[in-house]
Amino acid sequence: MQRPRIGEPAPSLSLSTPDGDEWNRADHLEPYLQRQGLAFPVLSDPDRTTYQAFGIGRGTVLRVWGWRMARRYVEIYREHGFQRPERATEDTLQLGGNFIINPEGTLIYGYWGEGPDDRPAIKSLIAAIETDRRTNR
Repeated sequence: MQRPRIGEPAPSLSLSTPDGDEWNRADHLEPYLQRQGLAFPVLSDPDRTTYQAFGIGRGTVLRVWGWRMARRYVEIYREHGFQRPERATEDTLQLGGNFIINPEGTLIYGYWGEGPDDRPAIKSLIAAIETDRRTNR
């Protein structure tokens, strides 16, 4: 993200993770944050309250995993034989979203993902912040 100009407050970032119990344990979450170098708040949301409040739903198995992934699993099973995969600790069908809430608590940008890899362009996030700064000075 671009650095704020002198005299402007830097935007604060947060990440809300709905993942299973493994992620929401402090002894797992804190090391992850350190490894990734994330120096912003991470909100643990095991009940998916944030996702529900913003109306972010779950995708279908076909949309999230798709034929390409199914084909890859078949290749792996052919090559290595069937091995039962470990049970996921998170909801792998949970769709994502990107939201910007200004310091006054107003939602100034919302993006509801249609798939697990659907994210907005960084430029659009920066533009939303800059527009809010210009209109709320």
